[in-house]
Amino acid sequence: MREEVRQVMDLTVEGIIKDEGYARELAEAAYWTEHDGHAAVAEDMRHVSRQYRIRGTKKRAKLALLQRAYPEA
Repeated sequence: MREEVRQVMDLTVEGIIKDEGYARELAEAAYWTEHDGHAAVAEDMRHVSRQYRIRGTKKRAKLALLQRAYPEA
């Protein structure tokens, strides 16, 4: 059981890293898109960026719960 929990934790960390990376890339792309005069598209990109940040935050919460429930994993 401990190995399975560790695998879930590792996958959760990987997911957090990916979500944060996507959010950061989209936010930067939104900046440049707005700079190029496409404000509406940039706002949509920022919305998607925020959604990735929310997903990352939820995964952090799951990870914290797992770490608390299985401190030895």
